Amino acid sequence: MTTIHFIKNKGTGLLLAALVLISLFTPSCSKFLDAKPNDVVIDKDFFEDFYDADYALRGAYAGLQPLVESMFVTGEMRADLVKPGTGADLNLLQLAEHQITDKNKYTNWNAYYDLINRANYLIKNIPKVPNDPNNFTKANARQYVGEAYFLRSMAYFYLVKNFGPVPLVVKPTDDVNDIMHLPATAEDVVLDTVEANLNMALSMVNNVILIRQPNLNFSESPDGKRTRAVTGNVNTLLADVYLWRNKYEQANIAIQRIYTDGKYNFISSGSSIAFFDLYTALDQVSEPIFHINFNYNFRETNSLMMLTSDDPAWGGQYMVAPADDIATNWAQTLVKSGDTLRIQGDVRGFGASYAGSSPYYNNFNSTKKVIWKYLGTGKIAPSILAINPLIRQPYRSEAIWQVYRYGELVLMKAEALNRMGDKAAAITQINRIRSRSGATDVIPVTVNSTTEQIEDYIFKERARELAFEGKRWFDLVRLARRGRPEILKNAVKTRIGVARYNELGLETKLSNPNYWYLPYNAEELRLNPNLKQKVF
Repeated sequence: MTTIHFIKNKGTGLLLAALVLISLFTPSCSKFLDAKPNDVVIDKDFFEDFYDADYALRGAYAGLQPLVESMFVTGEMRADLVKPGTGADLNLLQLAEHQITDKNKYTNWNAYYDLINRANYLIKNIPKVPNDPNNFTKANARQYVGEAYFLRSMAYFYLVKNFGPVPLVVKPTDDVNDIMHLPATAEDVVLDTVEANLNMALSMVNNVILIRQPNLNFSESPDGKRTRAVTGNVNTLLADVYLWRNKYEQANIAIQRIYTDGKYNFISSGSSIAFFDLYTALDQVSEPIFHINFNYNFRETNSLMMLTSDDPAWGGQYMVAPADDIATNWAQTLVKSGDTLRIQGDVRGFGASYAGSSPYYNNFNSTKKVIWKYLGTGKIAPSILAINPLIRQPYRSEAIWQVYRYGELVLMKAEALNRMGDKAAAITQINRIRSRSGATDVIPVTVNSTTEQIEDYIFKERARELAFEGKRWFDLVRLARRGRPEILKNAVKTRIGVARYNELGLETKLSNPNYWYLPYNAEELRLNPNLKQKVF
């Protein structure tokens, strides 16, 4: 007998399907075929053995894929590294101009609460799986529950960064009669729960992922540490939460644990080709800490090609484009020798993070540019010749989404050390990033600089390193939350233009911290009488 849970999606995250096991866990279809028409039973009957536990965990991780578009758009569209492309719809235009209504599709948090519900389901039910000394020991069960805590914590952290206070749900909803209409919980209470859950996860997960071989022996999965919760990526998420809350000492301790573990490092030094491998390679590199994979052959795709490509034949709608002044973020110089062009300086700009326009993408001075990280299969070199680019096949949008990687971790450590007063150590971490990237511009800070000056440069380096990876808006909000809202406002003003900025009244609007967050979705408010719109 198989347990099947169906809850009709009525447009609200708290009413999402609990865990539709048939669609998610196709290997268990033989059990499904044995089910009688009325075999819709309570969840305790599903978790019979470690196979069921495995299917459920895989289904929970599958809940990450629908989050990628939201992570990208909400993390970039409101900031200064991107602008609306010619195909941008009203939802993107509202975000770009900070005129977001409660009907904007990016205020829909359903996918986040779906992931939370999947994780809650695992946390409740994995302990019911009978222990098997050969296949599912108590340690295995603890690992699975720890991974569920990690997934739930990640979802809540993104919800808080986007909305501030949100409903806190820690029990699975697997029956329409159990649905609770919860008010928003204060941000600090949600994040206290996240911190506690992540620290609990650290006591439950390992620093490697072991997979079962046909002979039932276990071996380390080289890609497991990047796609599932191990101590490294749990510590990284925990450090990120600490930095959001200005807990610098705790953040540094979490990061140092990763440094000491020694399982992550830069992919290479000074090679733009190797840098681009971060967005194409799965298990051959050491830098990714946690990423979300897609596989076209399994019909797993993301919307990044549609959003960023300017070529309709590739499925591109050119909805999100690099900002007009994007090239100024990297100190790159175009050097011409005869008929040969080459870029001198930082390897992370043209040809890696962004490129020229279709069909060849190799015009360094192109007035029209595209985000390259999610379109290419390799680095683009500037050229005066029409050279076919290294690009994904049409509609094959399966680019890796990097949630965390070692380059960001180094900058997180610099941020924490600087705020702790250790400026020299912070600058050492900055220089590690600069050395890897081949940056040739003069670093403008020293130990005699102020904490704020060093912090400004760290966040400039974050913009270079993490461009278009869904980080920039949350970086600006983090600075604003530290009493530095002018940086956020100036970034928006620079990208949108002074005249339009003033016309929209953004100086006053962005001085109000409530406007750094999204409004609650209109449908959520209609269905949940206890959820009240924030005052703007």
